[in-house]
Amino acid sequence: VNSTFSSGYQWYREPQSGGIPNGVISRYPIVASGEIADPNVSDRDIAWARIDLPGTTKDLWAFSVHFL
Repeated sequence: VNSTFSSGYQWYREPQSGGIPNGVISRYPIVASGEIADPNVSDRDIAWARIDLPGTTKDLWAFSVHFL
């Protein structure tokens, strides 16, 4: 997870690899993040983040993609 996007927000962005980078912004804590290779697109991956939602034992999984 990168540093705070702005006051009260966290963000994750996949490393730029020549295409359009994917990312996730959250006002809740991002507890894990990464990217998954997209087999259909060679210049970007699928970014994901696991977000800790307050008041629940379940986390939110968010995925960011750019379709062809």
